[in-house]
Amino acid sequence: MKTSLPKILISCVGENTDKFNFRVLTLFKTLKKYGGKLVEAKSIANFVQSVDPHVEKELQNIGVKVNIVEPFIQGYPYANKLRMLEMKEEYDVLLALDCDLVVAKDFSSEISSNFIQACTPYMDPLTIEEWENLFSHFNLKLPSERYELLGPNRETISYFNSGVVAIPKIYNDKLLTSWKKYIHALLKLDSLSKVRTFTDQIALSLALADEGIPNKTFPIEMNFPIHNRIQSKFNPDKIDPYIIHYHNRVTKKNLIKKSGNKKTDKHIKKINSYLNNGESKD
Repeated sequence: MKTSLPKILISCVGENTDKFNFRVLTLFKTLKKYGGKLVEAKSIANFVQSVDPHVEKELQNIGVKVNIVEPFIQGYPYANKLRMLEMKEEYDVLLALDCDLVVAKDFSSEISSNFIQACTPYMDPLTIEEWENLFSHFNLKLPSERYELLGPNRETISYFNSGVVAIPKIYNDKLLTSWKKYIHALLKLDSLSKVRTFTDQIALSLALADEGIPNKTFPIEMNFPIHNRIQSKFNPDKIDPYIIHYHNRVTKKNLIKKSGNKKTDKHIKKINSYLNNGESKD
């Protein structure tokens, strides 16, 4: 018996700059080209304060709704992603995405409406001891689960890369309130000033623990990073990604740079061909 696909809302938050315009358009173009069952999923691009009308029209032409939002926290743009949790739309699961991603193939089979899902990150800016001190500071119990980082050969707690996060609507409001609270609290801690960039991800771990929200790791294929070399024990050459996280690895011609991993580069070649010529070559 086939299980029905939950109603998925796919969204991101960008800024009105050439860099973000490229990223947002590329994300949704590849979703609509290679997303399989997700091609018809409701898609929304949020832009902070303004949007280029040409970009807005191009997105609308491929079935993507455009919203204008305000900065979530002045001076900390990484928190703008929380605007996605404020959207008043009908859905079962929100897939909250960073903009510097491309979709390589249909990932609908990986989405659950029972857990918050995200991938283990490449690295963790905190040691286990620092996590223990941080959880103690907020009178929280440190999660017992441990996960292997993709880069450094060590473990982390339930700390996730927030570039791809699946959030069932039943947990949305609770997560938004707590995630926001901890971002504000962490930004006030001088002890974390050197890892400020990662504040939203650190706050996500605290919020999940505080609220007792069930969470589960996505497979690495759901957020495959190409900005650094992944540990060989993960067999990166054999990984066949659903979503490629390219970060700033873009050529001057606005194409995605090769990763050095065989299966991933096959997808990148196909995607670049599509972006460059409007065609897909395997």
